[in-house]
Amino acid sequence: MAALTGEFEERRLIDLIKEELKEKRFLVVLDDVWKVDAWDSIKSAFSKGKKGSKVLLTTRIKEVPLSADPYSDPIEPALLTFDKGWELLCRRAFPSDVHGDRGCVCPPEFEKLGKDMLRKCGGLPLAIVVLGGMLSTKTSLEGWKKVQRDVNSHLSKLKSQEPFGVEEILALSYYDLPYYLKPCFLYLGCFPEDCEIPKKNLIRLWIAEGFVPTPTGDDQSEETMEDIAEQYLVELVDRCMVQVDKRDHTGVGIKTCRMHDLMRDFCIYKAKEENFFKIIERQGKNMIDAGSSSQYLPTTHPRRFAIQIGCDLPRYEQVHPHIRSLLFFAIETLPILPLTNKNFRLLRVLEFGFTPSYIGSVPRQIGNLIHLRYLGLRGAGLSKLPSSVGNLRNLHTLDLRNNNGLKLPWTISKLTRLRHLLLPVICRLVVPRSCGWPGSRCGLDNLTNLDTLKYISSEDLIR
Repeated sequence: MAALTGEFEERRLIDLIKEELKEKRFLVVLDDVWKVDAWDSIKSAFSKGKKGSKVLLTTRIKEVPLSADPYSDPIEPALLTFDKGWELLCRRAFPSDVHGDRGCVCPPEFEKLGKDMLRKCGGLPLAIVVLGGMLSTKTSLEGWKKVQRDVNSHLSKLKSQEPFGVEEILALSYYDLPYYLKPCFLYLGCFPEDCEIPKKNLIRLWIAEGFVPTPTGDDQSEETMEDIAEQYLVELVDRCMVQVDKRDHTGVGIKTCRMHDLMRDFCIYKAKEENFFKIIERQGKNMIDAGSSSQYLPTTHPRRFAIQIGCDLPRYEQVHPHIRSLLFFAIETLPILPLTNKNFRLLRVLEFGFTPSYIGSVPRQIGNLIHLRYLGLRGAGLSKLPSSVGNLRNLHTLDLRNNNGLKLPWTISKLTRLRHLLLPVICRLVVPRSCGWPGSRCGLDNLTNLDTLKYISSEDLIR
């Protein structure tokens, strides 16, 4: 059913584009077209333009432009010259500080090593950028020598002295990550291609997954788990493994980020190799990555699922009995989750907030998910939450934004570990008279661990 719905939406979108471009002269740019089939499925949308209209495709697959227009030669961007590559490597390996005092200058003792490694990149910009990001974390000559040894060792395993491909540099940059950054990096592969990832959502998900340690040491320290998680993200950005998409109001901090598509491809490959997560998405008429096993196998079933683009949940027998995370992205209709099924009892993350789908109501069985740490219900069309939500005593983040008119149960006051409560602009706390609370208390004074309380109005929360 989801696949049929997706095909209908695809045809409707093509008709809308065709109508919009009808009798107009246009230039349309389609970025990163992966398959000939993808172009064939949408090319009819551009058939009604005026004379002189053009469609520009970018792709890494030679067959795509040859199929789209066999009478013109594809344009292949030139590789960087050695001098331009060296300039780029130095900019990444020796970035200027906030005052611009360090001007991308390579110390003489590092130069020979750097140029030797640069030659292995073959003029590929992404390979140079990632290598530079890796070198930027090495402040000593010995650190650079170690990276050079790793590069040469990798080439020896490949039995080649040809320039590195991008994939080899990406692999080296991953292996160079400290242990605590590897799961954080792999987790980014859950998000769809070209997705703009909000920093705050990401670090809350990392914390819910258990990737971030609780601060220890001096009791006077004000460092929080969120601070540590943000440092992790900054380090991934410094290593050029994550791109900053938007800066915050200060112009320095990160507001949103994204992954280069090649970096994401490597991330997904590595996550699959390590059974870190499984992505379920639809391509054309076929479901991919949903798995074909009819029986659960502990070595082949990850504990995290990212469900994308018009897909259904995997069959119960394909789900790890200790599944930890379910994230939904851009799906047309949300499934009814079997919350009474034992497979979901250890769920830590349940995120619907990345999809505009309408849920309408949350079943009372949500209270069975007692290990849940993150519940994202943003824009789900909710009118109320069941009182059983008060059973979620381990919940750290509850995102209810864009559910205007929502009625909150008084049991929300039991969520004493809650750190982030994100409410709709208009909401109301429903307090039974038997509770005996004065209207001014609203029960929220029990939530002493709150770090974020968004869109709260005293008038809306009076009984």
